[in-house]
Amino acid sequence: MQLTELKGPTAPHLRRLEHLRGVLPGGSYLLNQVHSADEPADALRELGVYFPARRRQRTFERVVTGHDASAEARRIADELDEAHGGFSTEEEPAWEALQPLRRRGESDSNLCRRLLHESIREDLQWPLLVAGAGCLPMRTPSGSVALANPPASAWDPGRPIAAPRGGVDRSMVHRRSEAEFFVTGIGPATIDDEGCRVFEAAVQMARMHPLHSDHVGAQWGHLDLFHLMEGVRQACIAGGQTAFGAKRSDVFVVRSFGAEFSSGPPAFDGQPLDLRVRVTADREYRENGDGPVTGLRASIDITDDEAGTVGRAWGTYSWVSRDSFLELRRAMRAQTQGGAQPPAQNEPATPLPLPPTVAESEVLRLDPRSSVVSREGAAPGELVLAVDVTHPVHFDHPLDHIPGMLLLEAARQAALLTIDPADRAGKVVSRVDAKFVSFADYDRPVTIRTLEIPAEESADVPYGGAQSGAGPAGDDGTHERDAQEYRVEFVQDDQVATVATVVVTDGGR
Repeated sequence: MQLTELKGPTAPHLRRLEHLRGVLPGGSYLLNQVHSADEPADALRELGVYFPARRRQRTFERVVTGHDASAEARRIADELDEAHGGFSTEEEPAWEALQPLRRRGESDSNLCRRLLHESIREDLQWPLLVAGAGCLPMRTPSGSVALANPPASAWDPGRPIAAPRGGVDRSMVHRRSEAEFFVTGIGPATIDDEGCRVFEAAVQMARMHPLHSDHVGAQWGHLDLFHLMEGVRQACIAGGQTAFGAKRSDVFVVRSFGAEFSSGPPAFDGQPLDLRVRVTADREYRENGDGPVTGLRASIDITDDEAGTVGRAWGTYSWVSRDSFLELRRAMRAQTQGGAQPPAQNEPATPLPLPPTVAESEVLRLDPRSSVVSREGAAPGELVLAVDVTHPVHFDHPLDHIPGMLLLEAARQAALLTIDPADRAGKVVSRVDAKFVSFADYDRPVTIRTLEIPAEESADVPYGGAQSGAGPAGDDGTHERDAQEYRVEFVQDDQVATVATVVVTDGGR
């Protein structure tokens, strides 16, 4: 795995100076001087192809004992060079040798194709191989790998490697219930043309879910944007481990998060939606500037293999050790609560009594537990957050703070409650962009303030919004103006803990 990362790509134009293939001579795709297995499955297969059982056993023994075969490798290389040396992999002398055989107007590729089927002098056979390797296609389209390889950091001794469901399991995304685990697979990290690290994950959106499918009106029977965002969130957490070296025990902190549908929420046709999530690390945050990666600013494309683009997402997140997280929480609570200590993970804080929530029908829900906002104790025009720490989805596992996805759900409901009840059922949330300024605790009240942004103030706002600047620009750089846009603030201890921009559109738009 370390050699795979360090050798660099086979394509010459993608090699860099830090790659082994970028240092050694040999400029074509095929004729380079480093070949090795790219996946664990390849390595096992090649051992079986090349070596009989007794030789394999000796090979394994030498690996375990740290046998150094450098001297033997040099001896074999010298013998090969003495017997077959003197051949260059440079293309220029190869083309000079073949030039007398070129027909008038014949292209390089046609020349090589023709000569491969003709009898030519023995001294021209090697130049033909070198020239042909540089101009003839050497690859055929291929599908996804059978067993995706994680980076070398994932193979540290003593680190558990769980590989059900395509290389990722629910403990990697900090989910306790299998029903709340949406990532079905994750692939290896690659480098794109801009030099950014990219990885892909597969997520499955269940056609029936106790929270994300609990809708009435236009949203019913369609993919919920927050269902999609939870799948994306889990994919980013898993990718932080498989592609960037985060540990499974680390705590992931989301600092900003947004998403939008491309043309309205997709409808379920009786089957779950299997989607592809492509995460591009636009920026990698590193410890002390040049240490290990500790966070990302990411842009995410979401596609369906049959329907094409479904939507996109963006955000910034980081990860820290559990001890560092508790220190961070201690400092934040000391600032807002006069030195109060953070609750331990196994000793959660005492939540506030759950207030009576807004009727589920008012927020276009069927299950009363899906309503997460209340008017009790709120000032006119405001709401308070209703936090049910026993909710099986929002609190799938113990948390010492209010989860971000619960805050986003409350932002949706706050926006819907500003719409005339006669029009409300025809609306869906098609876009959200949130900035999590600080943690919100469930042992103190959270006030929700909602402001509708007038059309004249948001018509020319790029996607991502002037408020947060987190999102990517749309095709024309502006919102469609059949949308209603809201700014929702969550205030605790007289400070804004989270702010979200929510865009509500007519169903199907």
